[in-house]
Amino acid sequence: MATSVPAQPLYTKLLRRYTRPQYQKLFEAARKRELDVVLVWRYDRFARSMRELVNALSEFESLGIDFISYSEGADTTTPQGKLLFGIMASLAEFERSLIAERVKAGMQHAKARGKHTGRPALPPAKRQQIEILLSQKPQPSLRMVARKVGIAPETVRGVQKAMNNSANDEGRRFEL
Repeated sequence: MATSVPAQPLYTKLLRRYTRPQYQKLFEAARKRELDVVLVWRYDRFARSMRELVNALSEFESLGIDFISYSEGADTTTPQGKLLFGIMASLAEFERSLIAERVKAGMQHAKARGKHTGRPALPPAKRQQIEILLSQKPQPSLRMVARKVGIAPETVRGVQKAMNNSANDEGRRFEL
């Protein structure tokens, strides 16, 4: 069952962006179970990042395909190779955790300096337009209001909840 994917570069430069048609063909062949093993010269010639490598290796593992990197001598058909890839997966997870921590710390630092983080606030004109539409009888659906205003239905739901909270204070109620 030895089907091979042509030995061509894994990526091509296209309009300042990289596409990787051979890489995609490799995964298509793997998903069709046309491969038993993937042999690469070096990791860096196969995957652009540790995360991409770990994701590819986990997909190959789930498909029952072995992976061999010739230059590094890594081979998932051996216990040592499996150990090495397990360590790499742990390092990739550790890297993701560090990135998440840095992002959270940066957001906290920005908030402490009074900077707004997250999505921009809904412009008052759009909020007023939503409130007017929701006050109509019969009340239009949230999707209809969202389409008319040009925003997501969840944003309309948030405005509706805020209207209900203020209406409860005044004894009125808008349906959810």
